[in-house]
Amino acid sequence: MERDYLRDRATRAIKTQSIETPLFTDTLNDLLANIQFAPRGTVLVCVGPTGSGVATLTRRLTSELVARTQPENHYAALELRARFPTDTPFRWKNFFESGLEALNDPILGQRRRASESEHGITEFSKSATWTTRDQHQTQMANAAHRRGCTTLLISEAHHMLRRAKASDLDAVPITLHQLANSRFGLPAVVVATGSYELLRISNICAASDFPTKFVHLRPLSPTIESDVKAWLSCCATYQELMGGYCPSNLLVDRADALFEATFGCIGWLQRTLLRAIATSSQSDAAQLSWDHIRDSLPTKREQKNLALEIEDGACFFSEEVAGETPSLRSSTPHRSKRRVGERNPSRDQVGRGDEQ
Repeated sequence: MERDYLRDRATRAIKTQSIETPLFTDTLNDLLANIQFAPRGTVLVCVGPTGSGVATLTRRLTSELVARTQPENHYAALELRARFPTDTPFRWKNFFESGLEALNDPILGQRRRASESEHGITEFSKSATWTTRDQHQTQMANAAHRRGCTTLLISEAHHMLRRAKASDLDAVPITLHQLANSRFGLPAVVVATGSYELLRISNICAASDFPTKFVHLRPLSPTIESDVKAWLSCCATYQELMGGYCPSNLLVDRADALFEATFGCIGWLQRTLLRAIATSSQSDAAQLSWDHIRDSLPTKREQKNLALEIEDGACFFSEEVAGETPSLRSSTPHRSKRRVGERNPSRDQVGRGDEQ
């Protein structure tokens, strides 16, 4: 049916098309300049709120760095994900093994197998001949040197900090700087991108005098005229991408309501539209309506978490510009000092006698 065809085409177009605003382009150029002129051993940390386009920025940055190499070297900029497909807890050993596989290096496991697959892709043995994290790290740095990898990009790097104890947070910035200062000389720069959770390592970097620079991909602001124009342009672009499945000017006329619900994050706008298309498919609607979009907006809980996230990031970077020591409210969560099952006399009235 034509309705199903229009719906599927709109879904594919929204999923595959990435929209770049002037703010996105400025941040990309800022990162490229920092990588070009940064001294060896520098760690760049690019952060932004959820849905601001940090993952897209990492992919664009990788392609730009590879295209600038002469002759072109596909290993010049290596992008690795800190979040594994199976959502398992982050482990450095698995991370370094994925780096060796991405570098197509035969040193992983039992070197290289005697034969390659019929497609010409090298097969690897998962049983490594070394066991410690330092050995994995050394082998990856050696492989990066042989492949000419000058820049290591780690996307979704905030997953390195999740489920980590407070005492283990030091390992993240230390390992990143060890990679950028390996005895093999490459990679020369490490770029970690992710959410504002990465700002938790700022105090550790400052105390250890690690050369670290934080770059901010902020959300669009309703008080900046260029950001408002960029948001209207995004709504018009998504309107055009969905073609006949979206009524004319539906997104442009509701741009203010969409901005307020998504806090100017294009990723959340994309997620909302995909949810709305799925909702309209369940109701077998002929076209997308505002009711579908309104029911697919971020929930109150999602909006609250996003607002707190943006507030923390804005506070951090405003203090950094002012020359003060940046602080994060979420970096020191409240922890109860009582043991599990211990009674709190101030709240539990059991056992308290009359005080008259």
